[in-house]
Amino acid sequence: MAGNLDARLLRYRNDPSSESAAELAESLIEADRPVEAIEVLGRPLTAQPKNGELLVLAGRAWMGRGDLLRAQKVLLQAARVLGDEPSAFRWLGEVLLKRGDPDRASKVLARAVALGAGGPEIDALRDRAERLGRLADSIEDEFEDEMEDAPTIERQLPDDDDDIPLPSAPPRISPAMLSSRPAPPRSAPPSRPAPPPPRSAPPPPPRSNPPSRPAPPPPRSNPPSRPAPPPSKPVSVPPPPPSVPPENPAQKPSRQTKKVELQEAEALESRLKKKGKRSWVKVFLTLTIIGLLGVGGFFGFQAWQAHQAQQLATGLEGALEHAMKGNPADLEAARDAIRVASEGRNDPSIERARWTIEVIDALESGAPLSERANQIGARLGAPFSALSAEEAVSAETLEGVDEAVVLYALGRRALAEGSMDIAQTALDRAREAAPELVPATLARAELHVLNGQDEESENLLAEILREESDHLRARLHRRAPTGELPESSEVESVHDRFWLRRLQALRQFASGERDEARRSLAGLASEAPTSPVFRFELAKLALQLGDLEEAERAARMVVDRAEMASSAKILLAETLLSRGRGEEALSLLGSFSEDDPRILRMRAMAALSSETPDAIATVLERLSAVVEASDGGEDELVALQLRLRLRSAERSTDLLEEARTLSGEVDSNLEVAVALAEATFVFDEEGRREAIDGVNERFPGQGTVLALLGDLQRRAGEDAARQTLEEALERTPGSNAARLSFARLLFEKGELDEADTAFEALTDCEGVSLSLRTYAEEAWMNRAEIRAARGQFDASREALAELGEENAANTNRLDLEARLAISEGRMDDAVAALQPLARAIEERDEVSDSDAETLALYGSALYAAGDVAGARRVYESVLEDRESQPRALLGMAEVMVRSGRYEQAGRYLDTAERALRDTQSSEFAQMLTLRGRIAVENGDDGIARPALRRATGIPGAPAAAWFYLGESLAGDNSPRAREAYEAYLERSPAGPLADRARRAIRN
Repeated sequence: MAGNLDARLLRYRNDPSSESAAELAESLIEADRPVEAIEVLGRPLTAQPKNGELLVLAGRAWMGRGDLLRAQKVLLQAARVLGDEPSAFRWLGEVLLKRGDPDRASKVLARAVALGAGGPEIDALRDRAERLGRLADSIEDEFEDEMEDAPTIERQLPDDDDDIPLPSAPPRISPAMLSSRPAPPRSAPPSRPAPPPPRSAPPPPPRSNPPSRPAPPPPRSNPPSRPAPPPSKPVSVPPPPPSVPPENPAQKPSRQTKKVELQEAEALESRLKKKGKRSWVKVFLTLTIIGLLGVGGFFGFQAWQAHQAQQLATGLEGALEHAMKGNPADLEAARDAIRVASEGRNDPSIERARWTIEVIDALESGAPLSERANQIGARLGAPFSALSAEEAVSAETLEGVDEAVVLYALGRRALAEGSMDIAQTALDRAREAAPELVPATLARAELHVLNGQDEESENLLAEILREESDHLRARLHRRAPTGELPESSEVESVHDRFWLRRLQALRQFASGERDEARRSLAGLASEAPTSPVFRFELAKLALQLGDLEEAERAARMVVDRAEMASSAKILLAETLLSRGRGEEALSLLGSFSEDDPRILRMRAMAALSSETPDAIATVLERLSAVVEASDGGEDELVALQLRLRLRSAERSTDLLEEARTLSGEVDSNLEVAVALAEATFVFDEEGRREAIDGVNERFPGQGTVLALLGDLQRRAGEDAARQTLEEALERTPGSNAARLSFARLLFEKGELDEADTAFEALTDCEGVSLSLRTYAEEAWMNRAEIRAARGQFDASREALAELGEENAANTNRLDLEARLAISEGRMDDAVAALQPLARAIEERDEVSDSDAETLALYGSALYAAGDVAGARRVYESVLEDRESQPRALLGMAEVMVRSGRYEQAGRYLDTAERALRDTQSSEFAQMLTLRGRIAVENGDDGIARPALRRATGIPGAPAAAWFYLGESLAGDNSPRAREAYEAYLERSPAGPLADRARRAIRN
């Protein structure tokens, strides 16, 4: 529930309209979190100061905070606003009860009940108020009775010196006791006997030391031990009040002291009377005593003041020592220390200490600065009130500020605002002024991380832990903490919870719990504070866990907010590179120096990702200069240079040998391995599969290598191609090579709509593939082929027109135009378009796969034009170099079928089927059509019909498939046969089999 409440509070802070402030505040009050409830109510109460419901909640929050006076004021205002609503009176009664005013509390609670409030809670409050009221009245009555009935003793001084028993109550020295005349008699109460009469013997000399403990009075129930004195000399001792038991002198040292003083006074009076020197001795002694008391009192007051000041200074020193550590437990100890030290005192230093504790607690825990802190800062004046200013922290704000905590607080605020230079200045000055201020050191460590200085950050954290080994926040800030982490329920601060959950996610990821780590990341992203420090840490964690979308979102937020967040820009560039968005990464890195090897490496990676010729040429020039100047350069930079050359005008077959040499020297570097894989893919068609498999085994999951492997698997017709390419796209979503290969796979599988959509997404791409053709050219070419496969020849030519005149001599374009001409019956145009290409290929020493494909197409054009012998020669020449070339195999099979050699044709078709591997391409449909035709010619409809039906279901199938399907159905299924013939005529109305199809329909 606490986590849910934290999430609600965070959403409200980010968007106050996300939830009712009253409901959230009430939940916080019930969860004993009054400070946050006051924060939530601040904005709505400012807008609606007369809202009774909000005022009641504010009163409850202040009561929970312990500020009863403020709570009483707010609830009184609520009661005036709400009128006959009982809620304000109910809570006001509880506040008055807590403030020690049970009588008023009882009356207010009675008012609440009269207005309709009820329930066991309010009944319990009323009972408590009445009990406390009765107890207060009883104590007050007893105190007044004791004060009114305090006994006084008046007695006649004796003529002799016999001992006189002391009365049971402390006497009060009256004028009669200091004069020679007897006091007028007073009647004694009947319950107490009168003291015995004085003896006639002369009095003994006065004792110098009075008894230290006078005898206690006899109990009331005991009879008098002496006869009653004569009525002429009574001593009146009034009894204590009946309601108060007799006092025990042993328990009341003050009254015993008064008895001793009485004895001393009597002895002194006796001596003065005998010597006859009462007056001047009395005056002398009185003045002496007064003087001594005055001098002693003055110095005593001075000593008391010094003691109080020392006690206050010691208490404040202890409180600030705790506060300077910044831990939650230390801050609570600081509050306790200052509470004890400031009891009954009013000193400006107390206000400053309280402000320090409030500010450090708020800034370290992630809570907004409380109203109390702002009020104290306003009373203290500048610079303490600087934090409450609405303006952003600037260099002018720091001018003249020497207070360490103020500098730290301004640095924290500048850090949250994204002013990195201001934050650094403020925090450095704070640490210089007070090295023991741990929160300033923590904030400086966070700033180091934002600047990409992880080592410096770790050094500062280690410095803290050397002094405070169990410092919670320093432990949670570290990259790889040791020891047990605290439970989430034990961590209350928003900031501390972030660091704790970040470490938990890292530990889950390190232990192989990837799904749990990603779930922790999702929860962390929803609750993370918006300060650049936390968003930067979130971006790094997301990038490490592979959540590139969250990494980009968090890193971009830091870049947008922080003025000098260089490391955040680099992190965002790394994220964009991981997502295959090289052009954006290049733009972001444009403000950095190219002399930094790390930046140069990232720029090379971004150029390879964007694959644009201009970017490749620019970065390659700079990289080549660095490699040459460093006498070979770092292996990784050399590998990047090689990869860039593979995509530039510098490409030559020498690059393969360079890649092999480099890989032989360095076999543990990923970039070197990728360079070898790409060079082998381009220049070694026979060995590239083995080489790329080897690289993938050493560096599994690398996006570029997976894209190459998936393309090879696609060409070989392997079922694993789809899974490999999907993984490549997951690893590098922006990889144009993987996207192109996957689109071709969809095309070959007959998923034309999906393929067309995938190709369309590449039509605006300016990147150049390893074939040195742009992805846009490849995309338009394939879209033209899709339209041709659908029989949309006009649309196919429109797609080819998008390539522009500069690509008129493109081999793939000429190839497609020839196929379109063949499909439309323009055989001479097809032969004329392909003949120059075929002659140029025949003059080469080595023939590539694409060259073999073009020659096979040229043979098909010759066959369609009626030159069967020429077509056969071309097919045979192709199969000499490429014995599994599908188009040449199909061409030879068609030549064999034409001459009736079905068995030989079948062998060619078997080889073609193994090469095509059920790709659902137009070539595969042609293979099925030839098999069906052979079966029809042999009268085997059981083989012909399934093969031909399957062929007609493949986009781009030859029109002859429908004709021979009609032939196989003509014997026993005339309606279906008719439909097949009509479908053939729709596709080839002037084809070589058109007349036979029309005759079959008429018959």
